[in-house]
Amino acid sequence: MATFQGYVVEVVCHGAKETNFYQVTSKFLSVLFQAALFLAFDAGGLFSGRLIAIFSSLLAIYPWILGIFPPILTIRGDISGILSGKLGTMLHTGQIKTCFRRNTDDFYNLISAILVLTLVDTLGIGFISFLMNLFVSQAALPDLPFYIFIPTVVCLEAVAFTLPITLAVAFESFKRGLDPDLLVYPVMSTLNDVIVTFFLVVNIYLVLSFTLATLAFNMIVCSLFILTALLMIKRFSREELFKRTLKEGGPVVFFSSLFGSFNGMILARFRGVIEGNLGVLILYPVLIDALGDIGSATGSMATTKIALGYVSSFKSAVKTLFVDLSAVEAAAFFMHAIYGSIGFLLSVYTNLTVKLGFMVKVAVTCNLLGFAFATLLSLSMAVLTFKRGLDPDNFVIPVVASVSDSMATFILIAILKMYGVL
Repeated sequence: MATFQGYVVEVVCHGAKETNFYQVTSKFLSVLFQAALFLAFDAGGLFSGRLIAIFSSLLAIYPWILGIFPPILTIRGDISGILSGKLGTMLHTGQIKTCFRRNTDDFYNLISAILVLTLVDTLGIGFISFLMNLFVSQAALPDLPFYIFIPTVVCLEAVAFTLPITLAVAFESFKRGLDPDLLVYPVMSTLNDVIVTFFLVVNIYLVLSFTLATLAFNMIVCSLFILTALLMIKRFSREELFKRTLKEGGPVVFFSSLFGSFNGMILARFRGVIEGNLGVLILYPVLIDALGDIGSATGSMATTKIALGYVSSFKSAVKTLFVDLSAVEAAAFFMHAIYGSIGFLLSVYTNLTVKLGFMVKVAVTCNLLGFAFATLLSLSMAVLTFKRGLDPDNFVIPVVASVSDSMATFILIAILKMYGVL
């Protein structure tokens, strides 16, 4: 007898019972469809790569562009991950309602904590990223303002823009009978990547213009958000959900974002290869996005099953989510081939010279090498944090997304070596 997603599948001499076979098949197809849906949104990451590729001629002059790109994507993704994971769990458990106004106290505590996290961690990780790149001689002291102000302003602008959209996606998917754990973070991580990259491009242009208006704008944005954060801390400092989210989520986002800074350092180190193979830079955001989404989606499903009492150990997590994991990987393999193809078409359309076979091989190989790692990490983190009395939603997605970013970076470098590019 085996258990799948709460269904009991009895295997008898002549096969499984018909009703249970159809239940499992229906579950597989449902998850397959939703996984393909969120992975289809990940294709938007190709546009993030193409946006940042427009600075290819400036990478040698301003290496900090590549230095700050991954940590900005990582930290914004980590904070979005905490929000998405907690929204999925709290909707399933009834802690919040599917509305913007007159919601529960937990809802407003969560939103306030997310805004404070964004400000605190972006300031911190910008400084750490600068030190890491300075240590390997890929940054200089005059670059410090770029590492401090640009990530902070970009992430604050992005969160102000995407927060209402994240809530709307969570509410609507739940009301329509879909699983927010499968859809919210993957859909929003891609949208976040595009929006963050857009704001990054805009702010880079503004900074490189060296105008007084640019400096004044950055100072005003930072000052307004610092004031807002202080007011929220004063208002919600005694609320348990607010305190716990900051206490557990803050350090996790900060330390996991160190992986993003490390990715930026590695990416900047290989900028010569990237300048000669811009197709790789176009694929980079969608590869880290998809791998992180796969691990985060499975981890988010696990945290919800833990909250509902279906999962209490790693073994039970694997058994309970076996059908879901199989469906997610089936969709992921197909979609990575699509990513490579779309990346090729986008490159050709924008006058970049790449080969279709190379783009598809890079994308598919990255998925095959990364899926097992991301899934095992997400399930292990969910069970481990639960057993230690912590809130898995504050840990699973940030850690999995960040580590997956680094893993995707290493896998990408390994693949380039495998195919003789490095």
